[in-house]
Amino acid sequence: IWLVLFGPFVAWFLLRRLPAMRPVLDRIALSLPLIGSIIRRSEMSRSLRVVGRLYATGTSITKAAQLGPVVCRNAAMAQLWQRVADRMGHDMPFTVALSSEPEVDSTTVGLLSTGEQSGKLDEMFERASLLEAEAAADRRKVLMAVVAAGAFVLGAGLVAYKVIGGFLSYFDRLNSIK
Repeated sequence: IWLVLFGPFVAWFLLRRLPAMRPVLDRIALSLPLIGSIIRRSEMSRSLRVVGRLYATGTSITKAAQLGPVVCRNAAMAQLWQRVADRMGHDMPFTVALSSEPEVDSTTVGLLSTGEQSGKLDEMFERASLLEAEAAADRRKVLMAVVAAGAFVLGAGLVAYKVIGGFLSYFDRLNSIK
């Protein structure tokens, strides 16, 4: 039973160490309901914070975006930042390049677009990072509630199974007395 419970997790982490499998497994992780959203929002928050701080210290936005993939732990999100940097290399503005990615939240793009137009992009990077971090935290709370409810239902089901099983064996003994 332990192999069934923990085997997939061990296989996941062992396969993720292989360079060819990491992007595939990371993309699968991003597609998982709720968990994928948490990963995506956390990675985006971290990336926006670093890119924003680089930009605030005087690094060009193109150079800062090129360093976005370095920050990401998730290979699929690193590929997202690489595509953004590639588009910017073809003279596309940062927010236009970022909005081309369907994984990026429209509110985040809106904040950054406002910052790009107003000249306060460094402030908007920080706000967008906080927005993404708060969204990830909200989703973590939902995940914890779902896990807690699932654990309760599983525990209640096991107790019910044992109780009903005990009564069935008791009634079987009563029936055998006749």
